[in-house]
Formats: sequence, structure tokens, C-alpha cells
Amino acid sequence: MRKSITIIASLLFCGISTAADNWPSGSAMHSGSLTVSEKERYEIKSDKILEEIYRKLDDSYQMNAVKEQVKALRNYADSACSIVGISSGAGGSWPSTYAARCETGIAYHHYRSLKFSLACIERLEKESFIFSGQKMTCIMQSLNTKFFE
Repeated sequence: MRKSITIIASLLFCGISTAADNWPSGSAMHSGSLTVSEKERYEIKSDKILEEIYRKLDDSYQMNAVKEQVKALRNYADSACSIVGISSGAGGSWPSTYAARCETGIAYHHYRSLKFSLACIERLEKESFIFSGQKMTCIMQSLNTKFFE
């Protein structure tokens, strides 16, 4: 069922930059299109911050650990938000829209936590000595991403 909602949401919302203009304001399709665009913007911003973080990490083991965490977070968001959409009890395209809103919220909070993680690493780099693994302590705050509000 999760894959069905994901496929439907992708078909309905993704890759269409002006899709929101083609649907009545307030409709599930209009709302969903705007929401997916917003989520994609946060993920692009997050990916740019992650590239900065990867360059600052001490070794490939740390970088791979962060990459796995990001992959797991995005997979979890997809699964959890599918449940949110299904549990809405709404009809038509609304379950996909609610799932997309949930994913956008997670993407936003992840972006913010990555911003704070990068700022933490940059503060550490001003120190005369950094203990091994101390940068990863900064990354730990990105594990506290809010999933639901």
C-alpha cells in the first residue's frame, strides 16, 4: 500500500513545476504539488549542506555513517508519512497530499538540524585541537529530527 501511495504521489506531483497552476486552489492536487515542490527545495538545501559536512569529516567511515543515516531517515519518512496519509481517512488524492505534507515537515526539520550540525563543526574548526570523533558529536543533533508536530 505504501508503494502505491508513493507511486501515485510521484505521478501526480513530481516533475511538474507549474502543476499547482493547473489545479483549483485548495484542491488536493494543488496543495500536493506545492508541498512536493517545497520538500524538494529542502532536500536540495540539505544535500548542499551535507556536501559541506562530508568535506569536513575526518575519514570515509564517518562520511559513510552520515550517508547511511540520511538514507535511513528518508526511507523512514516515506514509510511513516504513507501511514499518515492513509490514516487521514480522506478520499481521492488527499492521502497523498497529507503524506507529502508530512514528508515536507521532516525534510524541513532535517535541513535545520543539518544547518546546526554544520555550524557546530565550523565552530570546532576554530579550536586549536579537535578530538577524534568530535565532529560526529555535532552530527548527532541531526538525529533529533522532528517527525510530527
